[in-house]
Amino acid sequence: MQTGFNSDVAFGDATFHVQTEDQGGKEPSIVTLVYRSGKILYSRRTPYPTPLAGERLRELMHQQHRDVVEGVRRGEIEPLRPRVAPQGPAWEVRVEPAGPSFTPGSLSLQIQVQSKNASRPVVDGKVWIKIVGPCIPPRIYSGRTDPHGCCTVELLIPPLRSHGELELVVEHPEGRFEKHFPLQPAG
Repeated sequence: MQTGFNSDVAFGDATFHVQTEDQGGKEPSIVTLVYRSGKILYSRRTPYPTPLAGERLRELMHQQHRDVVEGVRRGEIEPLRPRVAPQGPAWEVRVEPAGPSFTPGSLSLQIQVQSKNASRPVVDGKVWIKIVGPCIPPRIYSGRTDPHGCCTVELLIPPLRSHGELELVVEHPEGRFEKHFPLQPAG
C-alpha cells in the first residue's frame, strides 16, 4: 500500500479537506474523500488491476487527488455546491431506530414521511440511503414510500476503521429532505 495525499482546499467561504489513499486488499482501489468539518461530503473510488505498485500506482493516486482538488476549487463537485431549499410543504420525517449514530452490522430502517401542514403521508417518495467512510466504497440503498408514507430499507453497515456517515435523502416533487447520521467504527 502507498502513502496517500492530503490537501486543504478553499471554495467559497469554506475549506475542504481532500484525502486520497490506496485501499489495496483483494479489491484494490484508489479512494479520494472530501471532508468539511469532519463530515464526508464526496467520495471517488477507482479500482485498479493487480499487480500495480510503486511509481505507477503513486502517479495514478496523485492524478486522482489533483483532479478532485481542482474539481473542488472550481466548484464542480456536486455535493459541495450550495443548495437552494426546495419550495413546498415542510415534512416530518421519522426514522426508527432513531440513532443518534449507528455501528457496523445489519440494520432495518423504518422511515415515515408526512406533510406537517396537512398531516398527510408523502406517497411514492424516493428514499436514498448512502453509506460512506474511509477505505470503503460508497454503498447506496433505495426504496419508495408506500400509501402510508412509510418505507423500510434493509442495509448492511460494513466494518469501519474510522468514522463514516449514513446519509438519508427523501425526494418527491413536493420537496427534498436530507439528514446525516454518524457511523461509529466497530469495537
